Amino acid sequence: MLVDYEDLPELWLDLHWHSGQHAAVYPVTLQMTLGNDAGVLGRVCTLIGEQRANISDLEFIDRNPDFYRLNIDVDLRDIEQLHAVSTVLQAEGEVASVRRLRAAHRGVNES
Repeated sequence: MLVDYEDLPELWLDLHWHSGQHAAVYPVTLQMTLGNDAGVLGRVCTLIGEQRANISDLEFIDRNPDFYRLNIDVDLRDIEQLHAVSTVLQAEGEVASVRRLRAAHRGVNES
């Protein structure tokens, strides 16, 4: 309960939203396997941006001479935008696989 933290102001975070309508943002982690060639990561980032999605984090999981495996955190508006991003990434010839990771698969410790 919040009352338990009343005497711990160092744990409080002041938040502010500008007035008006704001689109909801849903963070999604996509795990991808990409060919290890010049420009591939740049094309992937461009494709995500062209779908009006924002990349908030990128983590390389595995690096090999032929391919990279990485997790990309993307901020999305809705399921349709997730589908659009996934579709354009799967159509890219150097992208071997794309899958959405849920919190349990990311090794997130939820306590």
